Amino acid sequence: MKKICFSEQFGLQQAVLDRIKTHTRRVIPKSMLERISKFQVEYYNATFDHLTGKELFNHYFFTEKMENPPFNVGEIVAIAQKYQDICKSEENRLQFPDGAGWKNKMYVRPDLMPHHIQFKNVWIENLQDITEAGCIAEGIRKAENGYCKIACMPESPTFFNPRFAYAWLIDKISGKGTWDNNPIVFGYEFERID
Repeated sequence: MKKICFSEQFGLQQAVLDRIKTHTRRVIPKSMLERISKFQVEYYNATFDHLTGKELFNHYFFTEKMENPPFNVGEIVAIAQKYQDICKSEENRLQFPDGAGWKNKMYVRPDLMPHHIQFKNVWIENLQDITEAGCIAEGIRKAENGYCKIACMPESPTFFNPRFAYAWLIDKISGKGTWDNNPIVFGYEFERID
């Protein structure tokens, strides 16, 4: 079983646990981009059809099925949480291994995680193709005064609309300039199942 991490700093893990966040967008890793570029050249040499942008990525992952996305429709994955956050008692502590997983969820074992999500949909899009509804599904909430905030982040700044809030959030999570660079991303819809 795989695991998936959501930011605690920006309240996204809690938004998933609270069933507020039901979408996530993940920038396609550089290692995959290199394989896709190689496929683009090979495909052109074989067909003289020059694929670019989303069309290239959709063809690579969903038509030719050269490689699977990191997560697939129907797949169940564990929500990574630090052992110290899910350990309820000293007796309960014995079921968790000692080590880095106590304070860093990157090192936890997926089979020990109490909560899971199941993927319902996977797609390819440019980051800035996200809709207002997509931003809401990413954990953005409209406040009573009409402004927007990050749902489970008490100290969230306020924004004029969900897209501004999401642009700020993705730059914080994936690095400054991510929104402006408008990379092609995997979009995932999921539901928490336990």
